[in-house]
Amino acid sequence: MYPEGFEMSEKRSQTVVHITIAAAARKTGLSVHTVRRFIRCGIVGEPLAEADLAELRRARRLTELGVSLSSLEVILRMRRQIEELQARMAALRTGLQSFPPLPGMPEAWMLISPDEWDTGDDSE
Repeated sequence: MYPEGFEMSEKRSQTVVHITIAAAARKTGLSVHTVRRFIRCGIVGEPLAEADLAELRRARRLTELGVSLSSLEVILRMRRQIEELQARMAALRTGLQSFPPLPGMPEAWMLISPDEWDTGDDSE
């Protein structure tokens, strides 16, 4: 049912496909040794999932550009943090849009998205 190198497990009513290290190496163009090293360093977790393949590909591209392993860890950790913050900001924006306007709020304020709010910072 699943291609060679892929395994399936049930996790909280979701089907998760785990990828073996050998299959991940084939799919990303890395050696098995390098995939294992990235797992040991915490760049990706084990068991490997589909999302880890994209992270392994990013790691491969950065190392090809000469980025050191320690710098690679920092770059990828910061990238994950940025993605988490962007998701939280999107959730907050959605939550703000669900609030009804305050009584007496000028209609013009209701037409301005939170991205356009004047923060009072005139340093621009």
